[in-house]
Amino acid sequence: HTIGDGCYFGDVAIMCHTRRTATCKASMHCILYELKKEDLFKVIADFPEVSEYMMLIAKRRQQRVMALDPEADIDLDDGE
Repeated sequence: HTIGDGCYFGDVAIMCHTRRTATCKASMHCILYELKKEDLFKVIADFPEVSEYMMLIAKRRQQRVMALDPEADIDLDDGE
């Protein structure tokens, strides 16, 4: 999959309290920003709709990983 401007990754591990599920490789020069887990949770605590949306996307990504690799060490119910 390819992601573009404004997209994010690393959410499955953070939102679902599990191992990372993705490896990323840039195909061109890009600027990346890092947001620590603690800081993310501080920010989204004030925006529950953002938290819910991020959790929905993380769960979908987690399910997609499981569909591709049923042996993956990912708990679909972890973090709830």
